[in-house]
Amino acid sequence: MPIHPDLRPLYPPDWRALAARIKFERAGGRCEWCGREHGATVLVIAGGGGLDPETGEWFDDRGQSLGWCRPSDWPMGRLVKTILTCAHLDQNPAHNDPAHLAALCPRCHWRHDRRQHLQSAYRNRRKPWAVKDLFDGLISKD
Repeated sequence: MPIHPDLRPLYPPDWRALAARIKFERAGGRCEWCGREHGATVLVIAGGGGLDPETGEWFDDRGQSLGWCRPSDWPMGRLVKTILTCAHLDQNPAHNDPAHLAALCPRCHWRHDRRQHLQSAYRNRRKPWAVKDLFDGLISKD
């Protein structure tokens, strides 16, 4: 996930090297939560599961195998290439100790940050109302 410009000063100058060590040395190029491999193409299904288009193996939303599926039975979805990210497990970008970091696929990273994303979306939706509330009634419509 891209670093928000306001948070960039909290990251160490060697962040890319640290993140690469977490993703490829410690995690071996796989998501530490669901095991999805970096660079793997997955057919993502609306319900949260996925399907490996090379093998036909079906996965639930937690990455557990559900068996194999014939191509004729594949559900609708979209093909997504997995790019590992390095997540702050305690939600604090200033904590860059490897114990506070995890290599996660985008789906697991989003799930981990879900509450934060929902709060940001709520605040962003409310911003226009807050400005309107500040000036509502101050401007006369004569």
